[in-house]
Amino acid sequence: MINKDDIIPESKIVCFAEHPMFEAKIPEIVEPLRNKPHRQSLGKHSFHCLPLVVGNQYGFVIKSLVSWTAVWNGGVELSDTQIFVDASHSDPLPAQMVSSHFGSGIVTIQNRFNFRTAPGVNLMVLDPPNYFNFNLSNLFAVVESDNLRRDFTFNLKIVKPGVEVSVKRGDIISAIIPVPRYFVDDFELEIASDLYDQSVINEENEQVRKFADQRLNEDKDKPNQVGKLYWRGTDADGTPFDDHQKKMRKPGWSKES
Repeated sequence: MINKDDIIPESKIVCFAEHPMFEAKIPEIVEPLRNKPHRQSLGKHSFHCLPLVVGNQYGFVIKSLVSWTAVWNGGVELSDTQIFVDASHSDPLPAQMVSSHFGSGIVTIQNRFNFRTAPGVNLMVLDPPNYFNFNLSNLFAVVESDNLRRDFTFNLKIVKPGVEVSVKRGDIISAIIPVPRYFVDDFELEIASDLYDQSVINEENEQVRKFADQRLNEDKDKPNQVGKLYWRGTDADGTPFDDHQKKMRKPGWSKES
């Protein structure tokens, strides 16, 4: 048991394998997205879109250890989802299992290891950032991985019945992103006019107008037709942001600052 003297270190996700033989498979299944800022499938413009470049590097992806196909007939029973695993990838003691465990067109991926995080850190389970699998969508989940002392499954929903889905060995199928517990709980949506006077709203709208004007006019003559004000970290008047992220920081940066 992990006690107070053996606490999971901050900023670490620790994988505990059920058996030492599964440890070698963990790097084949879990891959960090850091330093993978681009997706060829999104086209060249995405290379100049900072929100995509940063977002593409968020979290860790989960990959399939085997090739498999599946088809769902629309029913709710386990047998209504048929899964066929490539026998050439079969292992008598698999580090990852693929099954119809919940029914309703859900394909369940179970790894033979569990994730543990530092106190107060959850893992969000979601579709891999800007990787796409035809007719498959992850069930979004939030796991208290600091408390849960067992594995959890990744569940892919077949969206359209009667249409076969196919996953190859090494394909990216899911993702995890660490997030502080309760971080999103206190956020509420507000209408600007309920908080600010009209002069503040007008100033914000003027920035929107200026950005749009630049995009429609002078940006067209710039390389790749991109002004890159946001990338540089300034508003439409050239005023720099107080805090701005252009790239992922190296691990351990918070302890050095």
